[in-house]
Amino acid sequence: NSLGEHIKEASVGDAVEILGFDKVPDVGIVFTKGGKAEAPVSVREESIPPQNPEGIVSLTLAAETQGALEAIVSALPTGAKLVSKKTGEITTADVLFAKSIGAIVLGFNVKIRPEVLKLAATEKVLVKNYKLIYEMLSEINDVIEGKELSMQEEIYGVAKILARFPYEKTEVLGIAVTDGRVAKGDKARIVRGDEVVGEARITSLRQGKEQISKVETGEEAGIIITPFLDFTIGDMVICHG
Repeated sequence: NSLGEHIKEASVGDAVEILGFDKVPDVGIVFTKGGKAEAPVSVREESIPPQNPEGIVSLTLAAETQGALEAIVSALPTGAKLVSKKTGEITTADVLFAKSIGAIVLGFNVKIRPEVLKLAATEKVLVKNYKLIYEMLSEINDVIEGKELSMQEEIYGVAKILARFPYEKTEVLGIAVTDGRVAKGDKARIVRGDEVVGEARITSLRQGKEQISKVETGEEAGIIITPFLDFTIGDMVICHG
């Protein structure tokens, strides 16, 4: 309760904290206990049919916190049809669900594993993560207005960082391409486990002393990224458009 005490029941008007939900209920949701006294609490939430009439964009939304989720939902523009919302990372299940109903997948400050991005590219499902709410809302408006290209992100290749070498005032990332290709000029996202370290651009690509334009799956090379990011051996480099 509000005094920090463990209690077995609460009366009308009492403020309490309840643990045990599989997911965080939305603000304003009414939940009831039905049937026997030991029956689990059920959360009632209105389902939204996955329809895509002209001028309407269906989207699924994931946010880091419940507060951020509610703030985004309340600010969605007319023409944005929310078919799914949750807190936590974007998963392969989210991508497949969006694929089945023709929706886009948007995240706010959440984790997206490399395999999820790869699946999204294969299934041609738009997945994008944001750090600023206003940028998300602005790009949702762009999509509603038909400016779909402004949100497209294509995954070109994935590489693993195997080594690091000092070079002048920066460092070279020794990489091995595990999927696709890596090219000079690509945008590069450094991923460590479930965390995104940062975004940069590949400004130099070499094999030995030779400057090259790209490397393919199975090849190794050295790259320089700008701006420099605090990478470690074992991090993944995801090249995207």
